[in-house]
Amino acid sequence: MFKSKRQKELEKRMAVKRTMRELSKQIKRLDMQKDAFITEGREAYSKGLKQQFNLAVSGLRISLAQKKKVESMLLNLKITAQLKDISKMTVDFL
Repeated sequence: MFKSKRQKELEKRMAVKRTMRELSKQIKRLDMQKDAFITEGREAYSKGLKQQFNLAVSGLRISLAQKKKVESMLLNLKITAQLKDISKMTVDFL
């Protein structure tokens, strides 16, 4: 029920690492989706299926935009964690 300061800090670090892993997994899944949309778009283009090609292009745009957002979130999380570590080191020093 009552946790020590050290235990709370450890749980926070574990949560941050877990979140980073999940964001990395999401980036990998979005890369796989991107590749699938490219493949499907090429196939639709080669068969002259304009509507399906446009749908694949639309899906590609969405997955690229989502990937950019997730990469931004991951980078922000990494930078924030580093800044927190620096602040903690400074406090410990003082």
